[in-house]
Amino acid sequence: MTLTCTTCRYQRAGEMEGANGTDPVGLLKTLVNRALVFLKTSEFVACIRDCDAALCVDPVYSKALFRRATAKAKIEDWAGVAADAAVLQALATRDAAALQVCCDVRHAPLFSCSL
Repeated sequence: MTLTCTTCRYQRAGEMEGANGTDPVGLLKTLVNRALVFLKTSEFVACIRDCDAALCVDPVYSKALFRRATAKAKIEDWAGVAADAAVLQALATRDAAALQVCCDVRHAPLFSCSL
């Protein structure tokens, strides 16, 4: 299966989840998984859009924050990367994986990481 085909499947799944509005967790997972596909296909603006939508469902979902920060780094939106990394750093007190994500976003000039 190609990434384009995968994107189409996530698109249909997202439309179905969003249309009935009964499964916010399913919608969240669909958006974040499709964002990963967009990230891998260098469709960074689409990735950011899906992460934004996912963060409307769960504002502290670390996967969405990390993927959005990664996409923002690809388009050199360093202020956006730093903002997402700051949220991830605040979450790191509860989530060790979030702290590692913070440290993985190394190009943000406004962000420092301390393990």
